[in-house]
Amino acid sequence: CREIKKVLDGRFVPMVMMTANSERAVRDQALQLGVIEFLEKPLVPNELSCRLNTLSELARLHHGLEQYKEEAEQEMSLAKHILGRVVQREKETLPAYLRMETVSTRRANGDLCIYRRTMTGCDRGIICDATGHGLSSGICTLPLAETFLSMAPQAFRLEAIFHEANAKLLARLPVDRFVCTLLFELDPVERKLSVLNAGLPDAYLIRKDGSVRAFPSQLPPAGI
Repeated sequence: CREIKKVLDGRFVPMVMMTANSERAVRDQALQLGVIEFLEKPLVPNELSCRLNTLSELARLHHGLEQYKEEAEQEMSLAKHILGRVVQREKETLPAYLRMETVSTRRANGDLCIYRRTMTGCDRGIICDATGHGLSSGICTLPLAETFLSMAPQAFRLEAIFHEANAKLLARLPVDRFVCTLLFELDPVERKLSVLNAGLPDAYLIRKDGSVRAFPSQLPPAGI
C-alpha cells in the first residue's frame, strides 16, 4: 500500500485489500494506509462484484470532482485577476491621508473598494459587498465598478451615480442577486463628508474629539 501510494503521487485510486487474516490490528493498519475496502477470504463473488462496482463509481465521482475543482480554480483566478487589476490601479492613486482595504481571500468574495478624485479635488470612494461568494459575486460588482469609475470624476451627485449603477444591475443580474453599496465623498475645501449607504451596516465617522456619527442604510441594496 505504501509503494502504491508513492506511485499514485496524490491521485485518488481506491485500494481493496483481500486477506484471510481477520485480526483487528491488521484491518486498522490497512485502513490507516489508505485502504478503502477490507475483504476477508473466502470471498463471496456477488459481494466482491458489488463492492468493486461501488468503488468504481466512487473513483469516477472523485475524478469528476477534481476536474470541476481545477476548472473552478482557473475561473476564480481569472476573476481575481480582473478585479484585482481594477482595484490595484485605483489604490495606487490614493492620497496619503486615505486608506481603503479589503481582506485578501483565496476566493473572490464580492467585496470591492474603489477610489476616484473629482475634477474639483474631492475624494470619492465606493465600497461593495455582493451576495454570495466566488466568481458569481465578483461578477456582480463589475457593473458598479464600471459606473463609478466613469461617473465619479464628474460633477454627478452620489445619488445619481448610485441610481445609474442600480439600473445597470437591475438590467443585468438575476432577481436573487444584489450588491450592498456605500458611496462617500470627502470635500477638503468645504470640509464636508457625504455618505450614501444602501444595504450595508452602519458606517461611522469618528471625530478627533471622540464623538461618533453613524450613517445607517437608507436605501435597499443595488439591484433590488
